Amino acid sequence: WLKPLAQEPSTSCPPGEEEAMLVNFKLRGACVAGWRHVSSGARASEFTLAPYRDCPKLGFKKKAQFCMLTLQHPAFKDSVTKEMRASLYKKKQTGTAEHVDNLFASYDTDSSGALDSMQLREAMAALGMPTTDFQVADIMSRRANDTGQISREVFTAVVDEAWGRTKDVDFSDRLGDLNYGAAHPGLLGPRAVLWLGRDSPMSWILRSMRGAWPESVGRAALLRNTQDNPAYDPMFMQTFCDTISDTFPNTDGPRTIQELAHAAAAQLPTEAGGFVLRLSPVDAEAVHVPLRGLPENELVSASSTGWLANVGTWMSSSLRPASA
Repeated sequence: WLKPLAQEPSTSCPPGEEEAMLVNFKLRGACVAGWRHVSSGARASEFTLAPYRDCPKLGFKKKAQFCMLTLQHPAFKDSVTKEMRASLYKKKQTGTAEHVDNLFASYDTDSSGALDSMQLREAMAALGMPTTDFQVADIMSRRANDTGQISREVFTAVVDEAWGRTKDVDFSDRLGDLNYGAAHPGLLGPRAVLWLGRDSPMSWILRSMRGAWPESVGRAALLRNTQDNPAYDPMFMQTFCDTISDTFPNTDGPRTIQELAHAAAAQLPTEAGGFVLRLSPVDAEAVHVPLRGLPENELVSASSTGWLANVGTWMSSSLRPASA
């Protein structure tokens, strides 16, 4: 009673990416259109954000003041044990330390072992930090040594200010038990999980997403589609918030984490107004990762609704609905 009628490959996907196909399904006599999103690399990744109502069987023991941020990433599928997943972030820490060493050396042009204010400004730009006179003077006043310079040891603290320290990341492969309603595909497979206060400033999302990503990331930016954008083409996105300016061009946009979750749930990341995160890893090209917003979860387990839940699970893994 549920079968594909037609498949139309998208011609707008970048070279080297698997195609997203627009699929028409017949559901009990009615035609339903949706995206079958089959992809690899960054396109197989997604962030989700939702207000969280505690589900005791998951064991998180989080109260109602939290939103749950999750990350689906291809590397998590191959890391089947807790130790293997933890090793991803240990490798990230090692890579970050090496990058910091190289970055410091590249701007310590006189090999003095310290950075003056001009050298610091250039290093801050490379880190994705604001480089206004105020920002530079603030760091120099708090971090400089007696000679008015930033030592290599102190430079690590500057990096921590910009990127944040690598957080402890929880993992769960049971998030499919959370029911978000028929309009929103469930959270299937292993995912990294982080927690943010509902009323926390929206800009905190960038630091949390950067911390959750299993690679060292410099600059991060939250973008918003200016039109329907199934291929995640950057030409059809505008910056909503980033780590350099920390500004919000759209004064009518969300200001808290919960408001962002609601705004992102109003449409798909591929649609006009949808949110996409741009991450710039320190040793790779920038990637664009969709942010899917979800409503607050219901307490009823999706697995307790019988045959309909089984169909919903299959559709969640195969389809990206045309509308939320």
